[in-house]
Amino acid sequence: MEQNLIKKPCPTCGTPIGIGIFSNREEIIRCPKCGELLIENPKRKRIGSVITFLGILIWIALNYWTGISLNWLFLIIPVLITIFFLISNLTVVKKDLVIRNKQTNHVSYVDKQDWNEILANSSENGNNFEIIEELK
Repeated sequence: MEQNLIKKPCPTCGTPIGIGIFSNREEIIRCPKCGELLIENPKRKRIGSVITFLGILIWIALNYWTGISLNWLFLIIPVLITIFFLISNLTVVKKDLVIRNKQTNHVSYVDKQDWNEILANSSENGNNFEIIEELK
């Protein structure tokens, strides 16, 4: 059961899209309203990670030099994680095809170059993939 507590707006139409806290952050999501393919912005994700890491380092330094208690860490960590989630946003991904693995029913989004490579690599073994949809 995935809980979508975090809502991020679609960059194209502005529809709020729920993102699970513990879900795969690299997963491509489809906007339910406009159908755009979206993924979390990797630059903002890195910036949020750096802010969280620096916050923890600052707490360690303050703990070492001033002797602040461990209780401050329990106040700082939620604030840093909240900042991490607030600065992240969704960005549009350009893919050409929606394919499905016939054996596992796993759906993937690929470019036409990737599709041609899949066809070239599976020519002797048989193709386990099929095109479900061709995107604009």
